[in-house]
Amino acid sequence: MAEYQKNARTLATKPAELLDGLEVPVVQYAPSRDASVVYLHSDENPFGGYERIKKDLIGRPDEEIMVRAYGIPVKSITSLLPLFSTEVQVLGEEENSEGWTFPDITTEGFTHYQVVDPAGNRNFCAIWASVNEYGEIYISREFPDRETYGEWALFGEKWKYGPASKKIGFDIQGYCSLFAEIEEDLGIEVFERIGDSRYFARENENNLDLFASFSEYEFEFVPSDGRQEQIGIQALDEWFSYNPNYQLDQFNRPKCFIHESCGNLIDSLINYNAQGKSDEALKDFFDLIRYLRMSNAGDGPIHYTDLDFQQQRLTGGY
Repeated sequence: MAEYQKNARTLATKPAELLDGLEVPVVQYAPSRDASVVYLHSDENPFGGYERIKKDLIGRPDEEIMVRAYGIPVKSITSLLPLFSTEVQVLGEEENSEGWTFPDITTEGFTHYQVVDPAGNRNFCAIWASVNEYGEIYISREFPDRETYGEWALFGEKWKYGPASKKIGFDIQGYCSLFAEIEEDLGIEVFERIGDSRYFARENENNLDLFASFSEYEFEFVPSDGRQEQIGIQALDEWFSYNPNYQLDQFNRPKCFIHESCGNLIDSLINYNAQGKSDEALKDFFDLIRYLRMSNAGDGPIHYTDLDFQQQRLTGGY
């Protein structure tokens, strides 16, 4: 439904009795799918028990009424990040509806981070993010990316792992070579790498954990924050928050933006609801951005300049 609703144009509306006459969609056009979306309202169904539904919804939130009485999906009913929107936080080279584009992260105004979530029976997944002096975070790349490897998670009766999760067969050296190629392509030098603290600490048959294994190829990782998932989700929500009742500008805007090529990460942010096994395939990419948010003792990624390092050296910090 999120794909169909993306950039959908409303073609016909009708007043909603249970929402004080608010005009709600009846027909929309979904350009992303070249399809029509038709909403069947409960008061039009002679067999649906509308009077009972109407009584049940007295005093309920507007969003619940939209879903139950008018069949209009409202993401914030179940979403962990209700203000995440592909219209606002997803950027490309062309201007979006707010006139924003993805910035040039190769300038000196950015500090770069990588986050990796490994798995034994799936590909490792990773994201690359850059932060500027204003604390704005721009996620520029994902691995495996959707264009090259396909979808990480597919929806059926429940979410299941897609073609992007199928193991390519890389060993640690292979992943290091791949990560180096991606960073060369992005034109960045990573300042800090973050790895899932639990999986990275597991020892292999050579009595080495992943921290040591990556270190052998000069890829130094620090462990992700180990606090409960809910703490990270609440902190992550702050990154995407803004006041939707006012115009977006330099003061009223989210802090985190994602490049449009990161389709698997975007899917995860839209659909992951922490519903146990039914959402498990979405969790990997959601965990990546959660680990990023909780880096630096929960403050998130920090932008550093050469002057910062000079000051730290003078005080004995480095």
